[in-house]
Amino acid sequence: LPLFNDEATYLRWGWEMIHGIKPWWYPIAINGKPPLTMLLYGLVQGLPIDPLIAGRLLAVCFSAITVFVSIKTYSILFPKRSILFYGLLLVFHPFLLFFDRLALSETMVTAIGALLLYAMVRYMHTRKVQWILVIAVLFGIGWWVKTTVFVFLPALVIFWVWLGIKKKISWKQVFFDAIAGTFMIFLIIYPSSFHPRFPVIDAGQAKWIFSLSELFRIPRPVWINNITNILTWLFVFPTPVYVMCWIVGGLLLLKQPRYRNIFLLSSAWVGIPMILFLLFGKNLTARYLVI
Repeated sequence: LPLFNDEATYLRWGWEMIHGIKPWWYPIAINGKPPLTMLLYGLVQGLPIDPLIAGRLLAVCFSAITVFVSIKTYSILFPKRSILFYGLLLVFHPFLLFFDRLALSETMVTAIGALLLYAMVRYMHTRKVQWILVIAVLFGIGWWVKTTVFVFLPALVIFWVWLGIKKKISWKQVFFDAIAGTFMIFLIIYPSSFHPRFPVIDAGQAKWIFSLSELFRIPRPVWINNITNILTWLFVFPTPVYVMCWIVGGLLLLKQPRYRNIFLLSSAWVGIPMILFLLFGKNLTARYLVI
């Protein structure tokens, strides 16, 4: 089978980490990447099948989680009569068909993102702090997979603010839940700061994202390239069928007061990470758009 170079890296490092040839912090020291992705791909190679097939099988399992949770979230937010159509569009989307079947970290981040959205929707309906703790745990685990998972955080903050503005929840509870969630994330991530290798993660991320000082210098050529790539990925690669479904569906939902805010919040969930990638990404690739 054709092999993507990052697949080879994850599978090889994972196997060596599981078998004690390399320490668990090896990907941090070499490339500034958290180790959980490699450890999972190393563990799955214990199956009595080809290592590449085993890794891709794990990726397909995470992709299945993405599809199942996304359909579950859709059934809460939008008319249930269109669930089957939405599910078919999701399963046969060109990006998901390709990237979510490769042994990469993006398939895990996408699954975590789907779970984050579902947990936030459940919180918006129930107002229970338990869902905030679920969100915090997902962020904490996601940080060990890939720090890209935090591109979802600004959209969640907007959801919180929207709840406060619409008086669907008191600002006191918004503040309390935010503190509880932040504390839980801190508990999951903070122990890693004691290891001397973990500051290397920041250096590793610096190769892929702009710092604030670099942003102030206005990297126009990179931004223009990112905009061109994103427009191509949005309007060319998914095929016109998906673009037309998105435009027609959006126009129909905006005319219905019941679904207008839901559609706008859903668009923010997709659009805000895309804007962050556009502004901060030094070397943007189609894999990030899958997230």
